[in-house]
Amino acid sequence: MMETLIEMIHEASLLKEKGITFINAADKEKFVSYNMVYEKALKLLYHFQERGLNPGDEVIFQIEDNEIFVYTFWACILGGLIPVPVSVGNNTEHKLKLFRIWDILNNPYLITSSKNLSNLEKFSVEASYEAEMLVISSRTICIEDTANSHSFGNIHNPSSKDIAFVQFSSGTTGDPKGVILTHKNVLTNLKALINAWGITEKDSSLSWMPLTHDMGLIAIHLTSMLAKNNQYIIPTFLFIRRPTLWMLKANEHRVTQLYSPNFGYKFFLDYYDPKASENWDLSCIRLIANGAEPISTTLCYQFLEELSKYGLRFETMNTVYGLAEATVGVSIPEVNQPFVPVVVERSSIGVGQKVIEVNGGSNSVTFVEVGRPIEDCEVRICNEDDKILPEGTVGYIHINGKNVTSGFYNNPSATKKAIKKGGWLNTGDLGFMRNGRLVITGRAKDIIIINGQNYYAHDIERVVENIHSIGLGNVAVCGVFDEKKGQEDIIVFIRIKKSSVVFSDVDLAVRKEINRQLGLEVLHVIPVRKMLKTTSGKIQRFKMRELYLESLQPN
Repeated sequence: MMETLIEMIHEASLLKEKGITFINAADKEKFVSYNMVYEKALKLLYHFQERGLNPGDEVIFQIEDNEIFVYTFWACILGGLIPVPVSVGNNTEHKLKLFRIWDILNNPYLITSSKNLSNLEKFSVEASYEAEMLVISSRTICIEDTANSHSFGNIHNPSSKDIAFVQFSSGTTGDPKGVILTHKNVLTNLKALINAWGITEKDSSLSWMPLTHDMGLIAIHLTSMLAKNNQYIIPTFLFIRRPTLWMLKANEHRVTQLYSPNFGYKFFLDYYDPKASENWDLSCIRLIANGAEPISTTLCYQFLEELSKYGLRFETMNTVYGLAEATVGVSIPEVNQPFVPVVVERSSIGVGQKVIEVNGGSNSVTFVEVGRPIEDCEVRICNEDDKILPEGTVGYIHINGKNVTSGFYNNPSATKKAIKKGGWLNTGDLGFMRNGRLVITGRAKDIIIINGQNYYAHDIERVVENIHSIGLGNVAVCGVFDEKKGQEDIIVFIRIKKSSVVFSDVDLAVRKEINRQLGLEVLHVIPVRKMLKTTSGKIQRFKMRELYLESLQPN
């Protein structure tokens, strides 16, 4: 029985006809067999070991090139090094994340490009991190200096309980938490995903998700390798520049599995041209995993309806739930079944409340079922005191199983706070069970309470996103408590992309639509030039809120 990722890549290395196709443009692709991935990784490991890296050493790597990223990841795994993948920073907060992670680790190395190293050095001067940068630079390996060698590195054989890699949260502010994932954690979850999705060697996957994200790295790359699937990887920046390439390549390569968070479907629909898509045949797709952020039923319907003309079946949409602390996956619906919307009274979704299902109405909110817990992962719903709540009652989602992390790297206080008696981990998400299937209602910290009723920030954001010219990803909503009034006020941030936009018109439209649909009053609608986001693209509402509160302080 396979117990480590070393055994997994050894098995994959026998495959010379299957592997990864790196898509760098519509007409520019490179196929690398799993056998070649193995050999390239071993040669790269030789260079790392020549530099003095030993089993157990932590290796942060910031690499934008997907092909080099894959070789670096597997080089670390093969050598018993602890890979710590981190996205390349493109703003101040993203760059600060590297320094914060460096401080958490024991004595890490950095592997990156000379270009990124230069950018970090320039940033360190601007941000007064010169001393820290001197240490980092002295322990940095530039990927350009690792030219191909004929020598292979020495393979380290770990146990199933050893750390495979550390997965840091996508958040960039505050203290990032590194999720410890052992070989056992990872392989347990990979096998469960393969069984839940019914993946066979005949399947193939296509992804534009970043490999620094748990969906991109684990749910897609590692799962595809274990299942001996051909996989196709599009750089995230290329998807952003040309989103229709996603379906173009799915059609061209007859791909059977796609993956995307909510954002991807909306982005694709906004930019695709039906006239340029006439020859698509998407009947090959049997599964589209939709997860990583709140799921919009309206958007799911729009996406499936629009692409049904190209043979995409309604049953392909698979609304899933997972998080880094679970390796990646927690629950998955049955495949080849339509996704299941769940409409409930908004007033019935407080912690400890029994949800009231309705047919719709102004005081309703729609969620989706995200399936039953997968193999080797248990789910329970609890109140604030960790008491188990009955089915149909909203509470905190706790998970337990062989795929669940033992804690956060070098962070005993965060570990103690998250992990309860018996190894149960509080995810920080809210939801309820419905006929044995999980329904996610939101994040506990993203609730805005007004007049005793709970409103989720992402729910209000969806209302605003539907206003013409605003769109997905340009809205952030948060609640700010007013001690004098004894209630929370709603603050809405809108990213204005065009100088020609008259903001007073936008302000009025936002207020009217929120009031019309939710009956709520907005205190402020604030224009911003950019939204603060994590490296995986999630809006940081708490950071937007902090900046607003700071603006209220007297100089």
